[in-house]
Amino acid sequence: MNFTAGLKRISRRPEFTSVVILLVIIFLNALLQKNFFATKVILTNLKTFTPLILISIGQAVIVLCGGIDLSVGSQVSLINVILATMMRDSIGDSLPVLLLALGAAVGMGAVNGFSAGYLNLPPMIATFATQAIFFGLALFVLPHPGGVIPRWAVEAFKWHVWLISTPLVVIVLAMLLWEYIRRRRLGQYIYAVGSSEEAAFANGINTRWVKLMSYMIGSFFVMLGAYAITLQAASGDARLGLSYPLTSIAAVVVGGISLQGGRGNVIGAVFGALVMNMVINLIYFANIPSEYQEFTKGFIIILALAMAVIYRRNGARRQTS
Repeated sequence: MNFTAGLKRISRRPEFTSVVILLVIIFLNALLQKNFFATKVILTNLKTFTPLILISIGQAVIVLCGGIDLSVGSQVSLINVILATMMRDSIGDSLPVLLLALGAAVGMGAVNGFSAGYLNLPPMIATFATQAIFFGLALFVLPHPGGVIPRWAVEAFKWHVWLISTPLVVIVLAMLLWEYIRRRRLGQYIYAVGSSEEAAFANGINTRWVKLMSYMIGSFFVMLGAYAITLQAASGDARLGLSYPLTSIAAVVVGGISLQGGRGNVIGAVFGALVMNMVINLIYFANIPSEYQEFTKGFIIILALAMAVIYRRNGARRQTS
């Protein structure tokens, strides 16, 4: 009886569907890639998956507060070109550049948060506009692909002891940081504003400030994702991040987070990001012809999104009935 009740409780969690979808895709990947569970393959996949995982965490924080950020890709690009053009061979000389990238990330988040919170602009329109601005700045810094990342930084990202690796440590620290925020008053406010901005305001919450902070926190996680992809690419490209806005939003939805805000867990976005990445793996090892790969990818993602949405709707109906 207790087992059945526990199972029902788990199945009602918002990220449950993403876990099920992820397990299915992992099973299919393991069938197609015989060494899928080899240590080297796991480390390679984890390193490749890290940027989207971190960016999706940032997107999730913003969505939980009732917003959305179409500029995350341009933020990644701007941070990438800053690092690629300014980092130096010594750690000491590179520290100011890392702080500059942090300042740029927080500044971009502040611009988005001020637009959505204090200017009351629709988040989708505001961030659609700022993504063009940030992308333009990235092109100004580095018009053509180039630049270089110091060897010490690239090697630091490759560090590992068995399955304990730099990407895994960064992801765990990012999750712990969010968990710390979630348990504080700000985290509660983010959920409250996302659930009902009017009710939150009526209860004395400064909703504008909370929106501002949600975008700044989101951009911090996006910055971590930008670091991860930059250290893998070991160079700069202003177009490097352009695929991330819609992919991160899809990861958030697959992860059980409501686009209306206030419902879901950031861990779900991590599972959703893993699903998005695993889909690409699945297509590659299934030897699908190149002309059909994008179609297949889109079809699988639509199927995953539909499953997540239908399951949540059915769960909501069961709770109200």
